[in-house]
Amino acid sequence: MFAVKENRRALFDTLNALSWADTPIAHSSVDTGHGRITRRTIQVLPAPPDLPFPHVNQVWLIERYVTDTTGRHLSAVAQLGVASHTPHQARPADLAGYVQGHWAIEALHWIRDTYYREDHTTVRTRSGPRILASLRNLAINALRLAGRPDITEATRWASRHMTRPFAIPEPTK
Repeated sequence: MFAVKENRRALFDTLNALSWADTPIAHSSVDTGHGRITRRTIQVLPAPPDLPFPHVNQVWLIERYVTDTTGRHLSAVAQLGVASHTPHQARPADLAGYVQGHWAIEALHWIRDTYYREDHTTVRTRSGPRILASLRNLAINALRLAGRPDITEATRWASRHMTRPFAIPEPTK
């Protein structure tokens, strides 16, 4: 399963032309956190037989609306996608969960690149890139476990004195 972007023109155009306006919302969810309210909906259709992509059984449209806690509009995003799962293998709620899980992974990559400039590293051979990515993940998750959700501020705090990173508490059981 994957999201379809406009750079796959034929596939995107085929999905975008489907009758989404007549398709009922199959699943919706509301999440709150970080001063935002996020509403997600998913509509699912059987894959059209003329779809220019192999092995697709379902196609989907996810819409995400984000407001602040006062109701002020922050963003709206629509995303088209395809799934090889049959309706028996993955219900609409399952598909929505898979997509949301993928967004969480993308968010981690964005954090690693933004705060630790991972894409600009000169380490490119052997196990070096994997080891550095693991250390970055360890640092990010240790800061989060310590209750410091602002990674930028927490990284600055930890870097200003060499013993501070050791003050991050160990997780409790």
